[in-house]
Amino acid sequence: MKIKLRLLNYIKNIIYMGGLGDVHDMALEKNFSIYSASSPNPILRSGKSYFSQVDEDGITEEILRRIELNLGSYRGTFVELGVGDGTENNTLLLAANGWKGHWFGGQELSFRAESAFAGRLNFDRCWITSELLTSSIIPRILNLGDLDLLSLDLDGNDWHFCKKILEAGIRPKVWIQEYNSLFPPSVSWCMPYDSTHVWDLTSYFGASLLAFNELFESFGYRLVSCNITGANAFFVRSDFDGAFKDVPRELKDLFMPSRPWLYRSRKKMDSRAVTGFQ
Repeated sequence: MKIKLRLLNYIKNIIYMGGLGDVHDMALEKNFSIYSASSPNPILRSGKSYFSQVDEDGITEEILRRIELNLGSYRGTFVELGVGDGTENNTLLLAANGWKGHWFGGQELSFRAESAFAGRLNFDRCWITSELLTSSIIPRILNLGDLDLLSLDLDGNDWHFCKKILEAGIRPKVWIQEYNSLFPPSVSWCMPYDSTHVWDLTSYFGASLLAFNELFESFGYRLVSCNITGANAFFVRSDFDGAFKDVPRELKDLFMPSRPWLYRSRKKMDSRAVTGFQ
């Protein structure tokens, strides 16, 4: 597994340094425009990436704008479970805009979190299981009070973790959730819980969009967007429903299929740049 990942990263670096990455990314921009323009969901047209993998940052910005939590003026709270090395995820944008938050993940960060954001960001390196969630992580999230945004991307037991967090009474205004877009929107599928699961780059992970939508609807959430590559779904609390009157309600109109070829070849944010945030 490690050898496979190293080989993939080596190939990506060759493509990037050889200039082919620029050609690839220019073609992607055209495809982004085509896909977003053809979608009945206006939120998708706001997609852009600063620190996120593809277009999640722009979608997050637009959702927060609609519920009057504008970046640059509002200072909120966030939690993210599964943050990689800290240079490419769904909440680095929030931390950079003065928000306070907590990261949980199994990978070592490429920088010291406590020195990067003037004490606003805490990080716990841990292997997340159902037991740890109950005993440690959920109490820490509850201590943050009225949470504004939560993102969860753990490549495996996500549905089970979401259920536990929601059952604990945690209700962030916005929830960003990885889903398995290899399953069509008509199929409800969920991976059985496995505390030892490690994603092997196959289709065996997480849960389908319908399975997540059924879960979140039962706790008072509404799906308002999926990102263009079919990786992340965006849910908002139903009390903000009025801000999304122009957004389709049918799952088939919001679902985005898997489009792994739409990932840019550009490098992630350099860890040295991350430490410059005040």
